[in-house]
Amino acid sequence: MRRNRTGRRSGRPLLRRKAKLGKLTTKTALFAYAGTFLTLLICDGIWLGLIARNFYRDQLGVLMLPSPNLAVGALFYLFFAAAVVVVLAVLPALSAGSIATAFAMVPF
Repeated sequence: MRRNRTGRRSGRPLLRRKAKLGKLTTKTALFAYAGTFLTLLICDGIWLGLIARNFYRDQLGVLMLPSPNLAVGALFYLFFAAAVVVVLAVLPALSAGSIATAFAMVPF
């Protein structure tokens, strides 16, 4: 414990304090889902549409469909965003009260 000038304890040590990330509410979960969903769409749109478009076309060739199946893609993004929020990062970090938990859950 740290002590102030009078010799009294001044609270918990700085390194042991947990960040206050908020309560687990439906509003928090929906906000996290919407943010995750939009982030995934934007990042993947840039990746697939601008950066790696020719790479996938060259590598997959005849395996690619002439046009993407948007229904399957939409279903994937809905479930993947839910998995990121509920299982992989956001809600586990909120329930643990630590942002480090969110980073620990990310597979590298």
